[in-house]
Amino acid sequence: MLIDSSFDRAREFHRLVTALKDVRDNSALNVRRDRAKPVFEQLAASDTHGWVLFDNSLLAASALTDSSVSQLWSPNMHIYGGIDEKEKVERFYQSLYLLGVSPQTFAGELQNNIQVRVAVFGLPRVNGVLSRNPTPISDAEIRAQVDAYTSYVNSFSTVQANRWPLVYVITIGDPDFTNLDRWYTRTAAEQTGESIVYKVKLKQ
Repeated sequence: MLIDSSFDRAREFHRLVTALKDVRDNSALNVRRDRAKPVFEQLAASDTHGWVLFDNSLLAASALTDSSVSQLWSPNMHIYGGIDEKEKVERFYQSLYLLGVSPQTFAGELQNNIQVRVAVFGLPRVNGVLSRNPTPISDAEIRAQVDAYTSYVNSFSTVQANRWPLVYVITIGDPDFTNLDRWYTRTAAEQTGESIVYKVKLKQ
């Protein structure tokens, strides 16, 4: 009985330590989500119909918790139904383009950023344990994607801009809006929590 009791106490202590570690590790992320709630509520109450672009992947992934907005791209898009792989990649490309990500920056991210690799190659290719016969991503495939994104950036046109017309752009960082401003007009920045909200409209 004494042995069992000691084992139970050790197990409960381990659970407590694990829980405290999870709280510590996720605290900053949870705070950022909480601070973004007014933004999500604003989107949910809006009667404007169109697509939303976030420059922060955490907020993009969290938005559907509090609203049913249509997002140009989300890190959860790999689990969305009804969207083929080609469209997922194009929507990712368009989000990068509108946020001013250069082909050179994209090349570096594709080498080092797991989220970018998943967005382009899919989760099973990035995480080999999800596939019975994993195929590592080759340098040639990475170069081909960099070339494809470069071509996309250089040939971006009205056709692409009208495919998923934005109505909101929401940022936390300081993206380069040079590309966005070629195709959209923006309202003045509206500070909501730590986010900056822009209403945008395609130029005629």
